[in-house]
Amino acid sequence: MSLRQVYPGPGWHRHLPCRLRTHAPLAACAVLLENTGHYHRALAEALLDKGVAVYFIAVKQKRANGLDKSDRRDALRLGNHLYNQLALGLQVSERTQQVRSMRAPTTDAAAQLQGLVRRHYELMQGQTRLRNKLTALCDEIFPEYLQVFPDVNAAVALDLREKFPTRRWWLRQV
Repeated sequence: MSLRQVYPGPGWHRHLPCRLRTHAPLAACAVLLENTGHYHRALAEALLDKGVAVYFIAVKQKRANGLDKSDRRDALRLGNHLYNQLALGLQVSERTQQVRSMRAPTTDAAAQLQGLVRRHYELMQGQTRLRNKLTALCDEIFPEYLQVFPDVNAAVALDLREKFPTRRWWLRQV
């Protein structure tokens, strides 16, 4: 069943355990969530608090030709994927498609630390993305800059770029 079919409004994640209970005891239920950054966390915590087994999987980026994206299809695909791995024990060829168990943090401090570690990871990914972007821009706009400064992200290179930002300025000086 798709989550949007359950409760599409705010706070819907608190109602899902009640809906699951109509199908089976919560201890017998298992839910597979696509890892969508932080968006799945509220639902996962609500389910874990109620004793539901929660699993997650990396979001599948590529779709086979002709397949449209729909909540119903995604829910069916995720359900089959979870059943195949848990009940039938089928192995997957791609490591990213391996179902992983999600466990609730044991203490409040662990929950906070988990959020902070995740945020640190996101910030570092953003920093790397920006550094790569700056290197690409320097390579495109002012390729000679890379001959002078092999690391365009070094402090001295950034200071120089801040004071003398364009190639045109440099060419006027020569």
